[in-house]
Amino acid sequence: MMASKFRSFLKATKGAVAVEFALVALPFLFLLMGILQIGLIFFVQTDLDNASAEARRLIRTGEFQATYSSTGTGAASAFETLICNNATSIPNCANNLAVDVSVAADYNNITYANRITGGSFNDALTSIDTGSGGDIVVVTISYKWPLFVPLVDQIFASTNNGERVLVSTIVFRNEPFPW
Repeated sequence: MMASKFRSFLKATKGAVAVEFALVALPFLFLLMGILQIGLIFFVQTDLDNASAEARRLIRTGEFQATYSSTGTGAASAFETLICNNATSIPNCANNLAVDVSVAADYNNITYANRITGGSFNDALTSIDTGSGGDIVVVTISYKWPLFVPLVDQIFASTNNGERVLVSTIVFRNEPFPW
């Protein structure tokens, strides 16, 4: 009796489509969410690059220095606000952004700011130096982007907390504005 019920269960095909869908649905959803996560990373990186280019222009032409002090933490917070106002698609910008602006002696001695120390994102507010006319300026903007897909965060994470640090760096020479 039990053997005949088992044989009839093996021959039944009415629920085969539901079982096949259940087997394929989970990997498909993980793949779809991973593609969405990577697409969002590229989208936010592009927006961060565009926002930094807009803000960089104000430093290069001397407009930022004329409006704010060229150094100090007040200038750093003003520059972060400028970046966040230009980056419209970046959520929680003010809390996840770090800005480093420094002057280099020449193009051979440029140093880039690294905001990842010991697997953690260091978002401490730093003072900036926008320089004067003719100076070589290095602007590094770092943004901490949280990853939400389980396998993607292991592959693309920059920190131990499962976050990707997006970085936009621009090197330029200030125009010879008079100060």
